[in-house]
Amino acid sequence: ADSFNDRVVKVPADGSGQVTVPTTGLLHPNGLALDSAGNLFVADFVNDRVVRIPADGGPQTTVPATGLSQPTGLAFDRRGDLYVSDSG
Repeated sequence: ADSFNDRVVKVPADGSGQVTVPTTGLLHPNGLALDSAGNLFVADFVNDRVVRIPADGGPQTTVPATGLSQPTGLAFDRRGDLYVSDSG
């Protein structure tokens, strides 16, 4: 995540250049995680949320989680459960 520019950047494995991942309304994105289907999850620090960006390019959605305060890290376990660390 490019936190200070409020965006997520993808760099292809072949090194052909960077691409900005289409997102809406991210403020200081931090941690990133991919699920087994290739969906990208982003810890949206200032907005106190986690967003899901579908692998198929569909619209982003907010993960239904309550009580988050400045999320910073994301990880999936083998079952596909998402773990979120926050700093607030």
